[in-house]
Amino acid sequence: MRRMIYALLLLLCAAGAEGARRVQTPEFPETNHQIPTTAQPDVGGVAMELSLAVLAVLIAGAVYFGLYRRSRKGLWLVSLVSVVVLGFAWHGCVCPVGSVQNVALSLGDPSPSAIMTLTSPDGVGSYSIGWILATVFALPLLVALVFGRVFCGGACPLGALQELVMVRPARVNKTLDAALGILPWVVLAIAVALAATGAGFVVCQRDPFVTIFRLGGSTRQVILAAAMLALSVFVARPYCRWLCPYGVLLGLASRLSARHLTISPDGSCVSCRLCEGSCPVGAIEGPRPEPRDRRQGRARLAWALLLAPVLLAAGGGLGRLSAEGLMWHHPDVVLYDRLIDEVDETIDVTDMTKETEAYRGVGGALELDLLREKFAAAKQPIQRGMLFAGIFVGLVVALKWIVLCLRRGRDGYRPVASKCVSCGQCFAACPLPDPKGDDHE
Repeated sequence: MRRMIYALLLLLCAAGAEGARRVQTPEFPETNHQIPTTAQPDVGGVAMELSLAVLAVLIAGAVYFGLYRRSRKGLWLVSLVSVVVLGFAWHGCVCPVGSVQNVALSLGDPSPSAIMTLTSPDGVGSYSIGWILATVFALPLLVALVFGRVFCGGACPLGALQELVMVRPARVNKTLDAALGILPWVVLAIAVALAATGAGFVVCQRDPFVTIFRLGGSTRQVILAAAMLALSVFVARPYCRWLCPYGVLLGLASRLSARHLTISPDGSCVSCRLCEGSCPVGAIEGPRPEPRDRRQGRARLAWALLLAPVLLAAGGGLGRLSAEGLMWHHPDVVLYDRLIDEVDETIDVTDMTKETEAYRGVGGALELDLLREKFAAAKQPIQRGMLFAGIFVGLVVALKWIVLCLRRGRDGYRPVASKCVSCGQCFAACPLPDPKGDDHE
């Protein structure tokens, strides 16, 4: 039952971008302006192919050192190479974390936005993800289906940097950790909704590691990056655990993995409890007895099922409300709002932006009523997208509650597949070493 729920969530995440459509191309009735022929952006190139090859090699290294050699030194080396090459040398691009938005945009309506039509000299409007970005998105997920979250263990430059600066991670309360664990789902839903509606890549725009790897940014971005690094010194992988949208997909795929990193070489456990405090991300679960009162468990499950529609409705309502603030990420919303102010003369009409100047330059309609209609039409995709995003988050909360009600007893200690980032910190804690491995490191 639980595997079916995890598979359902993975499919919903992959297909969620199809629920929203982008704004239609504006019409220019006052001129004979022709929309240029749509061209596909070039996402190839030797540099991107080389970065994909490096990513594949690093993932293979994480599998080898994590699951076969069980070597912390090897994983540390993979992390260092990832930070230096994929991080600082290539500025964090191409990144599987951000590729979620590329996939969402490619699944959305390919009609160009007004800004694309007005400002693109070659008329680029529709978007094609290309085979390189598609592979970057899919490769870590396919590997996770077989070996678990080994990409997080060293190949991801974001996680690797947090791992390298970590000194003495503090233990996070389990209840607080579980509550914060909802945030990546929220980030994923918002990122997909905004990307699919053409409002931009909010994850990349707010990613503190972009500022770090590019050694620069606005004052706010620098402060955010410094705060994330400082937090990573004392809290293990805060971005991976509570913000990363791609980690959601990796966690779901890892739940279905055929083989996963284990604390002991063969997965056996003598319940010595030595590993209990060794995991910096709190991914090791201990023994749990079978519930004594089955009727009480069934009652909790019944309540969870009854309240599921309420959670979906509440999530949809909150998502719809949040659209009022998030819609200003969309360039068309900003364009038509500014044009309304200029035409209505609520601001100095000589103080035009390059977008409104381009709109006027191609003879775009300037009737106030028509601009207001276009402004309302530009808001609708985000309002609709955030409604579906809120419903999705409500569904996630409901399913998590149902899964908790379905839990059964277990023996021994084991890593939680969805939370374990395959860092190997638990290797040295287990008293059952592998004579062929490197547990003693």
